[in-house]
Amino acid sequence: MISDKVKFKVGKIQVDVNWSPEVIPCKKIKFTFDGQEQILDRDDVYSMLMLFGDEKQQDALIPSKKREMVLIERMLHIKAGKDIAKGEMITVPYQYSMDVETYEDMVKKDPRQFRRITTKEDGLRKEKEI
Repeated sequence: MISDKVKFKVGKIQVDVNWSPEVIPCKKIKFTFDGQEQILDRDDVYSMLMLFGDEKQQDALIPSKKREMVLIERMLHIKAGKDIAKGEMITVPYQYSMDVETYEDMVKKDPRQFRRITTKEDGLRKEKEI
């Protein structure tokens, strides 16, 4: 965000930013047209840009990071104490999602602990080892 005083023209409209210490950094924007001034909050200007922009322009205004996620399956092992043969291990598969970067880091440390899950076009589950 700029903190210097900026003045420029767009057609017949003069735009002033950071014209006084009270509005630095870009808290308000002054528009002057035919000698009439109008001061708007930065949030209001941003809202107008979002309102009038097409989908591509709106996406450019929204600060977001896209992350690719993967589905991971792990096995939870539980040692039974009662109601099942004592000492018997119960294995329960569970799934969760994580971003690709984290997954790759974890697989480097212990590749046998993680199994990446993908789906075929017919919707059935397919295991993928990395």
